[in-house]
Amino acid sequence: MEPFRYEKVQGIPVTVISDWLKESPTLAAGMSAGQHYGLHREQDDPRAVVPNRDRLARALGFSLDAWTSATQVHGKNVVRVTRAERGAGNRKRETAIPAADGLVTDERDILLTAFYADCVPLLFWDSDRGAVGVAHAGWRGTVLGIAREMVERMKREFGTDPGSVRVAIGPSIGSCCYEVDDRVVDALKEQIPDLDDDIVHPKDNGRFMLDLKRANADILRQAGVENSRMSVTNFCTSCEEWLFFSHRRDGEKAGRMVAWIGIRKDES
Repeated sequence: MEPFRYEKVQGIPVTVISDWLKESPTLAAGMSAGQHYGLHREQDDPRAVVPNRDRLARALGFSLDAWTSATQVHGKNVVRVTRAERGAGNRKRETAIPAADGLVTDERDILLTAFYADCVPLLFWDSDRGAVGVAHAGWRGTVLGIAREMVERMKREFGTDPGSVRVAIGPSIGSCCYEVDDRVVDALKEQIPDLDDDIVHPKDNGRFMLDLKRANADILRQAGVENSRMSVTNFCTSCEEWLFFSHRRDGEKAGRMVAWIGIRKDES
């Protein structure tokens, strides 16, 4: 069953983690959808980006002041967000949290966000500790182990039990469309020594089809996350042209989706 359900929230196309939202009326967790709703400054109409972010944040039960993002660098740095960082990057990229691909918090009324156009969104929810996190995992972040770093950081900061944390692996490019060379595969073997055909499929041309979602799921299992606590999407951003942007499909003209997670301060 697909964990990310497509719907419109006050007219805004999104995919949401429906099972999580059923359990918690104050949780917001999902990813934007649709080709005509710009939320990222570089690829989208800059005049529309901030108003669109404001509209989406309000539709999710937050203000634009709660929208918090980082400057993503395809690394594994994870930052704990407090009231001091709340709102970083919401209106200007220059104010974003510098050089981080993972954000975590245990404070309410902070909407953690990250941007994607094929890379893997990782959303974390520790319902016992009231902690959440979002990570951006391209192939570089994957081989650096950002998925593991997120689990370890939440354990250090909040006392999160890796065996009880929930992780959603969101819409991203699938193995059907993601062709890589041996350089990527060799780097991935450092994180997953027993790499198998479920993650990497050899081709006759000497290249490989890579399943980044499965790779991150495997790394999460190594970090102690239970299979039953992981929700993995079937969506491929490259295949689903009507629904998602894709850098591999569209090149530099591709826009960006945003993934978010946060806990509202009340049920209103």
